[in-house]
Amino acid sequence: MTEVIVDTNVPLTADGNHMSNTCQSCCAEFVQSVIQGRHQVVLDDQWHILNEYQNKMLCTQNSFSHQFLKYILNNQKNTNRVKQVPITSVGADDFDEFPEALHSIGFDPSDRKFVAVAVSNKGKSPIVQAADSKWVGWEDNLKKEKIKVRFLCKEELSAIYKQKMA
Repeated sequence: MTEVIVDTNVPLTADGNHMSNTCQSCCAEFVQSVIQGRHQVVLDDQWHILNEYQNKMLCTQNSFSHQFLKYILNNQKNTNRVKQVPITSVGADDFDEFPEALHSIGFDPSDRKFVAVAVSNKGKSPIVQAADSKWVGWEDNLKKEKIKVRFLCKEELSAIYKQKMA
């Protein structure tokens, strides 16, 4: 079982976000693999990620995001399925664990919690990313900080990133 930090856009993309059908299918397969217990989802102990899941996921019955959220809520105390790591808030959307070097690259404040969890978990778990092309641009900086990202739709995100930067 692998540990993963799941960006909110993964289950949302599985539901039919603005990405291609291929990417949506890849995300749906990944969400199913989580629900089948093939991954241990890593969250923060302050519920920053869980709160974002609850606030942003369309909880329409039978959607992938609904199934994912239900799985997380039902298993949040089952340490074989969901692992909680401590992070320390130092203001709105900022954390002691967030590397100082990443502040200067324009890292989205709302994404810092995922990085803080990765750092707190000693780099053992990748952040799974589907639909935010900025992460492609941040990839080298994240690697320098020993933070892994698993892109489910890397070619598509890279093309979107190049188009935005052109």
